[in-house]
Amino acid sequence: NYGIDAASLLTASAENSFWIFDERNMKLKNINRSFVTLLQSNNLSQISAEPLRPIQLEENDNFIYLNNPTSGVLVFDTYGSYIKTIPILNIEDFCVYNEGIFYVKKGFVNRFGLLDLIDERIEFPLVGIEKIRINKNIILIKDKDSVTILEDTSKK
Repeated sequence: NYGIDAASLLTASAENSFWIFDERNMKLKNINRSFVTLLQSNNLSQISAEPLRPIQLEENDNFIYLNNPTSGVLVFDTYGSYIKTIPILNIEDFCVYNEGIFYVKKGFVNRFGLLDLIDERIEFPLVGIEKIRINKNIILIKDKDSVTILEDTSKK
């Protein structure tokens, strides 16, 4: 098991490694391709009064984001050290793009600005959205039956 007792979430890292949430040890672990643990956080159960039952893990711009619906999105640095919790609760999916967290909640997309802290709904011509990904001005939106590809023209 390479020192990983119960990996429930994982994401690729920009450093040619992977971040894993080890549910049994309540730690984030950064592992390489040989499954060697390079870094690990402290026990995360002490961070929040709410139970830690994360559903998504992402890395973006040297930060690691852990979605724990009952307490928010926990943010860590590239060493696995806890920085803060962003208080957006009960989100179903998210991605980080252009200094914002775009997240899905109750079938709609919202954006929480990481700099201005403004939380706003983003209007899309779709309903029942389940997932969103944004990369280099391309927006992928998944609903129950399909994936829609849109272009973000706001940067042009």
